[in-house]
Amino acid sequence: LTGDPGQLQYGKPDATATIDQQSRGMEIEFAAKPLKNWDLVVNVAKTDAARLGLSPSLANWIEGQKVRLDGPSGDLRLWWSGDGMTYRQQFTETAWNPYQLQKEADGQQAPEIRQWHFNLVNNYRFETGMMKGFNVGAGLRWQDEVTLGYAFNDTMTKLDVTRPIMGAAEQNIDGWIGYTRRLKSKVQWSIQLNLRNVGEAPRLIKVSVNPDSS
Repeated sequence: LTGDPGQLQYGKPDATATIDQQSRGMEIEFAAKPLKNWDLVVNVAKTDAARLGLSPSLANWIEGQKVRLDGPSGDLRLWWSGDGMTYRQQFTETAWNPYQLQKEADGQQAPEIRQWHFNLVNNYRFETGMMKGFNVGAGLRWQDEVTLGYAFNDTMTKLDVTRPIMGAAEQNIDGWIGYTRRLKSKVQWSIQLNLRNVGEAPRLIKVSVNPDSS
């Protein structure tokens, strides 16, 4: 959207502007050896990420265009045939409503960020008997549900940041088995088979949705 009211042009590349993203979080890790040959690690992390501080120059420009197009110039038709949208309608749909959404989302949790993560890793080494030299282990990875988008408001005119569309939490299990053997006093040989996402078949995971949940 460029130019004066009588010379507004659409179809130009989208405007770009700066916006801040602020991230804060905490991480706690606990490591223990319940037995001398059993290692256990637990990790918990929380991330709060928000987008805020939309470029003042862009915000001022949009606000100015809103005032201008609320006047008679906004009644101009987008097409010279007299049919179709007015400049006011086009501006509202393509600029004003997305701008309002960004203002309402200021300080809200950023989409596509999983707020909580939990990881557990444990490994056991056999030091006696027939299994001597072998080690087995498993890991659990859990991720919180994620914001995929926002639903329409009641009037279906813009998105509502109070109605996030959430994606499911994810849980994955890993496993491994290995063998270690000393070949010489200064040479040690190890081999390990690692399995990720045990028991899961290939599948698609939603990363974004439309306001109607499709």
